[in-house]
Amino acid sequence: MNDFILKKYDDNIYSLSCETWLKRDEPGGAIMQSWIVVGKNIVMIVDGPVPEVGGFRAYIEEEFKLPIIMVNTHGHIDHIGCNGQFEEVYMAQEDWLLATGGGIKCADNSEAIEKLPYKLIDLPEGSIIDLGDRNIEVYHVPGHTAGSVVLYDATSKSLFSGDAIARRILYGISDWTSLDMYFDALHKISNLDISRIYSMHDDFELSASLIASIEMNIRTNLAITDKVWDSPVDGRSFRRILLGDNQLSMDYFDFVMPDDMYLEGICNV
Repeated sequence: MNDFILKKYDDNIYSLSCETWLKRDEPGGAIMQSWIVVGKNIVMIVDGPVPEVGGFRAYIEEEFKLPIIMVNTHGHIDHIGCNGQFEEVYMAQEDWLLATGGGIKCADNSEAIEKLPYKLIDLPEGSIIDLGDRNIEVYHVPGHTAGSVVLYDATSKSLFSGDAIARRILYGISDWTSLDMYFDALHKISNLDISRIYSMHDDFELSASLIASIEMNIRTNLAITDKVWDSPVDGRSFRRILLGDNQLSMDYFDFVMPDDMYLEGICNV
């Protein structure tokens, strides 16, 4: 069995990682982990990092001894890495082709979905995942990908945000969603009673104030930034907002979006 690292938070919430996924460039830097919510009848796993680590599912089953479901916040490679250990995976349909293509580029056609080693189950806006004594609500927040979702647990007032609401946001790297639509989704989420946010790439709780600061930081800085990020995937140039130099700080913010979308006036900020 691999040496998994299970960390308990409040209200039957856990993070699960291992040394392979916890490598980072500096303190507070991006890592990878899954989030686990334990209900009375079912355990929900949120995302599975890459590279796949054997025994991921078996470890969770042995630890909690309850049926488990696998939920992906979106279809990028670093969130679907352990999907092959499950028969079914929940993911918004808008990202199925992205996941089928390997999590970097979309598959050419929908027929390829049938060749996945697991069955994909859609997560429409407003879906409820019933864990027995707590309901997880599904909200779409497109922008990072077309099918990005966040998961709200009213019992613990926790938001599991994937990469859609985070201190580091790669915006429009796989497809394009207008910033107006993204901001509308943020406004909707801001009306929830949220005490804490759990993103995939930070191993500590984030403040609910992050939701409002994302829009403020984009509106204030996108037009004036001179920073650039070049995508290692396709070489495209991205306009970058980088605020703060301490990745342990809640004020740290790193946002990139395709520069051609900005220059064409599509972003509407």
